[in-house]
This record gives sequence, structure tokens and C-alpha cells, in this order.
Amino acid sequence: MLEKQKARNRIKKFFSLIALFLTFLISNHAYAIGLNPDTVGQMGDQAGSFNDSAGYDAGAMPADIIASFIQAFLGLLGIIFIIIIILAGYNWLTAGGNEEKVEKAQKLIFRGIIGLIIIASAYIITGFVFKKLGGTINNNGNNGVNVNNG
Repeated sequence: MLEKQKARNRIKKFFSLIALFLTFLISNHAYAIGLNPDTVGQMGDQAGSFNDSAGYDAGAMPADIIASFIQAFLGLLGIIFIIIIILAGYNWLTAGGNEEKVEKAQKLIFRGIIGLIIIASAYIITGFVFKKLGGTINNNGNNGVNVNNG
């Protein structure tokens, strides 16, 4: 059993090193060149058009930006807890009648649900607090959270 685990660790290390090597082998290299003023102007125009299409507001308040980051982070945590619940359900299904595994899976599901409740509460509280600070947090159908003053 110990030999199998050592063999698995060697295989994992080997494939990790190959993946790392391929990452550096395939990646593009950046070559620095001198820029003339026309090129800098074109780059500024492209950045401005990208900002417009992405819905970036140059006059965004720091509180709005912080609210967006907090809500994105809470959304990521919510996804993690959903994955935990799904994995616990899978463990329960594959327990094969082993009471210890079933109890462990049930505890994990319970903890995942508690985590989701805490995250949903934090999301609601964050929205309430930042709304009271002067911004309104709206999700207008775009990907992500838009925080608008008003």
C-alpha cells in the first residue's frame, strides 16, 4: 500500500513537472521595443474602447469598487460551498453502507449548507451596508456586479 502511494506521488510529480515545462515552452515571450507617440496614442484609443465596452466607469467611487470585490469574493465562496455539498453527496452515494462514511458525508453537507447560509447573509449585509453608504448595488444582467452611484 505504501509502495502504491509512493508510485502515485512520483507520477504526480512527473506530470506536474511536464505541465510546468510545457507552460514555459509554449508561452509567448515579450520583446520590448521603442514606442513612438502614434503607437502610444493608438494604444490609448484601444484601451478607451475596451473600457467603454466592459462598462468601466472612470469616476467609480472606492466604496463601489470595494463592494464589487467583496461580492465577487462572496460569490466565489458560494461556488466553493456548492462544490463541497456536491462532493459530500457523491461520498454519501458511494459509501456502500459504511456508516462512518455516511455520517462524515452528512456532516459535510450540513457544514456546507451552514456555509451557504452565512455567505448569503454576508452578501445581503454587504449590499445593505454599501447601499446605506451612498451607492446602489444593481445587477443589470451583465456578468458580474455593477455598483452605481445614485
